[in-house]
Amino acid sequence: MSARDDLERLVRSLPDDAVTDAVNFLQMMQSGPVPDLEELGRDEAFADAQRWFQETRAREGLEGPGGGIASLTSQAPGQWSGRQSFGYQQDGWQVYESSIIHEAWRFTLIERMRVDRAARTLRLVLEIAGGDGSSGRLEHVFAVNESAR
Repeated sequence: MSARDDLERLVRSLPDDAVTDAVNFLQMMQSGPVPDLEELGRDEAFADAQRWFQETRAREGLEGPGGGIASLTSQAPGQWSGRQSFGYQQDGWQVYESSIIHEAWRFTLIERMRVDRAARTLRLVLEIAGGDGSSGRLEHVFAVNESAR
């Protein structure tokens, strides 16, 4: 039996409510042709997204190598979605900051985490700021189960 036959058998055995997740996973794993870099260089939306990522890194003092990871994907010609993320320590907090583009919308997501070993808790704070100036914040404290580590 070939690997393709095995895959088809697995797909047929999936419960209906798992099919969408399986399709999404397989699409994420799919690799396509390498984009034409000359054509990509003429895509103004792509260039604009790259500039925004570079400006964000410069504003946060993260110029040069390291400091995070970035990716952009094209949903349609001239339409880009992507994320640039980097992490750092700040006043005892582990912080992960992401500059996100979803189609034409831009926003920043900041995740802050701190463990209080004495209280056996993990505090998680999520902050989001939209390009329109709006913002939101969510804070939650989790009990830390040492045996789960």
